[in-house]
Amino acid sequence: MTHVPARPEMRAAVRELRARRRTQRLRHLDWVDALYRAYVVGISGVAALIGFAVVVGDAPVASTTVRAVADHGAAVVGAFVAFLIALGLRSGAHGGPLAFEAPDVQHVMLAPVERGPVVRAAAYKQLRGVVTSGVLAGAVLGIVAAPKLPGPDRPTATWVMSGIAFGLLAALAAWGSALLGSALRITQRTALVVGGALLAWSAIDIVVAVHTSPLTWTGHVAVWPVRSSWWALPGVALVGALIAVGLARAAQLSLEHVQHRARLVSALRFAATIQDVRAVITLRRQLTHEQARSRPWIHVPAGAVLGRAAWRRDWHGIVRWPGARLTRVFILTLVAGASCAAAVRGTTVLFAVAAIAAYVIALDAVEGLAQEIDHPDRAVGVPQSSGDVYFGHLATPAALQAVLAFLGFGCGLAVGSLIHRAAQVHAVSPVVGLAVIVALVAVAPAAAALSVYLGRPDRDMSVAMLHPGVVAAQQAGPLVLVALAFLPLIVAREVDPPTDPIRAGFAAAAPALMIAFGIVTFLRGRTVEAG
Repeated sequence: MTHVPARPEMRAAVRELRARRRTQRLRHLDWVDALYRAYVVGISGVAALIGFAVVVGDAPVASTTVRAVADHGAAVVGAFVAFLIALGLRSGAHGGPLAFEAPDVQHVMLAPVERGPVVRAAAYKQLRGVVTSGVLAGAVLGIVAAPKLPGPDRPTATWVMSGIAFGLLAALAAWGSALLGSALRITQRTALVVGGALLAWSAIDIVVAVHTSPLTWTGHVAVWPVRSSWWALPGVALVGALIAVGLARAAQLSLEHVQHRARLVSALRFAATIQDVRAVITLRRQLTHEQARSRPWIHVPAGAVLGRAAWRRDWHGIVRWPGARLTRVFILTLVAGASCAAAVRGTTVLFAVAAIAAYVIALDAVEGLAQEIDHPDRAVGVPQSSGDVYFGHLATPAALQAVLAFLGFGCGLAVGSLIHRAAQVHAVSPVVGLAVIVALVAVAPAAAALSVYLGRPDRDMSVAMLHPGVVAAQQAGPLVLVALAFLPLIVAREVDPPTDPIRAGFAAAAPALMIAFGIVTFLRGRTVEAG
């Protein structure tokens, strides 16, 4: 029989192994490089925070908006926490949030020792980062809210402390639900049902104007300066209980998920290091078990009706998207539309949220082109230049982007109407949104295609290894281009009569359209040589 050491001996062996590995890592650590990275991150963080505060501005909102925040803010914020918990449960169903290193899995998790100390040590290490991220995000939210919701009895420090508390609770709720879902080994269907039920409960609180959901109680922490309520204490206790149960049951996680996640996370970190967006997307889909459906959602008929092969092939891929990807694209579309509506009415920084959402959607939409670029030798056997093949794969993403842009436009109109009635702020002509739709249809697929092409497998890897800043700039360029597509809304908001905001909006879209045309021309001129 295999000898199983006693519990004190097991813990001592695990601690010694961890200490030796830490010593080995520190021995090979370049402290100058580490200090330089910390310096760059610190300076960049401070600059981003200052820029964020400047962009948001300090214009206070109307008294009606303050009353709306007091009456419905807790329920709305609670719905956001419910969404984070739903995402956490989904992550837990896939084996998250913990990611162990391969040696821990091979030599500790599979050894005849107690798993609890190993798993909880990794959880405590990750918890430090979760707490830090939540505190920083909450502080930013407090800084943004303080000048917009002023009052003699609501100083800036109160908003900052409330923001920090809420940011911490939201981060812990998302992480704790993922940890608990992994420990209980819930299925994806269970995560979907529980997350949907929590979202529906919070939606009822918003519509009926009641505070019955426990997550609405948690939302009271965020709006404490405008409406203090002791219901926030049970909300805090709920998050604490979630973390406690998750840590207590953490050792029950699935070893199969642990091994799969350790392998993919290691590759994902390397891909992120060299700024390989395409590899990051592919590995993330493997990490979340996101696979194409064996049967399409709808049948796409074959034949000359649908035009060229690239068009048909791309649509065949889209109708086989898994439900998770369709849901993600739908939610991102609504987020982009709602963010534009809120940004037009004062919160300029939300344009960045809309740009990020549109860019992520575009990366999913150009999957057909990405597959073509991932296999460069395939175009050699086609009686057509590789540039023409690339150009043909841009038609379907543009058509899909048009449909989604009109959906987001409708969402933006609905949200904008609600904001206009609640806050009585200046509204921008809806026709300006058509300029944004035209710009997005042209710019988003082109930007995503450029990002995919820059990450092609036959590129010079020495540039990525020796000059990571250059590669980072190349990957940030497409995102900036997508952000330019929303410039018409900013221009139309700022112009004063008698200047026509519609004409100004379409004029503002011209630079983005010109850059998109240049990118398409560049891609069409690419050739692949036979190997």
